[in-house]
Amino acid sequence: MKNEKGLTLAATAAEILLKNGAETRRVETTADMILSSLGYVSHTFATPTTVIISIEDGSGKLNTAIRRVHFRLINLSKVDMVNSFSRDFCKGNIGLDDGIKYLNEVNKKEKYKPLFRILGGCLGASMFTLLFGGTWTDFLPTCLIAFITLSVLEIIAKYQISDFLNNLIGSMIITVFALLFTYLGFGVSLNKIIIGSIMLLVPGVAITNGARDFMYGDLLSGTARTAEAVMTAIAIAAGVGVTLQAWFYIRGI
Repeated sequence: MKNEKGLTLAATAAEILLKNGAETRRVETTADMILSSLGYVSHTFATPTTVIISIEDGSGKLNTAIRRVHFRLINLSKVDMVNSFSRDFCKGNIGLDDGIKYLNEVNKKEKYKPLFRILGGCLGASMFTLLFGGTWTDFLPTCLIAFITLSVLEIIAKYQISDFLNNLIGSMIITVFALLFTYLGFGVSLNKIIIGSIMLLVPGVAITNGARDFMYGDLLSGTARTAEAVMTAIAIAAGVGVTLQAWFYIRGI
């Protein structure tokens, strides 16, 4: 019974980390630390979509747990909560049953409210426009474009479409409204408005985690995360490029 609970605790912690943007090494290390504190010899293998954990007890019996992660997002608050939990658990401050209960609560914890995420994205995109050389005249249209784009993506997220299509649609929306606003005189620099707005879609965490996985020798995960970042970049470029080309064709430019 203890074996099953310990394995469930470690697998749940690893799954939460993997689903919310943690790098592969953090996932494996956290699971191994939790099981080591319980007196088990553990073997953990993680990829961006799967966690496999095996433990050996004193009798030589081997137990294995596999968790499959189908949809991932970036929620670093949950990563921080699991990190803090694992440290407290390894120090003996939290019991096994209480730990499983706590992690289940973390796993069910809601994301930040859509309004907060959208407003944060609006501010971030607008600031990036200024950072890349845009003017205050471009600040408001960028903010409005970010609001429209994130609102649409929130609706689309309910259908759980692929990240590629999600980023393709987002970049097309950004480009359409950037062209429309600058054509109507609401905004000065088309390039700066588009660049600032698409920063909402840039896979910064995937690129960082891919590089960290490579540096730690996790070549499989590093390759997978880098490929994911490249596909996202292709989707963004395709969305912007196709929309611009269609606009210029329609206007005869």
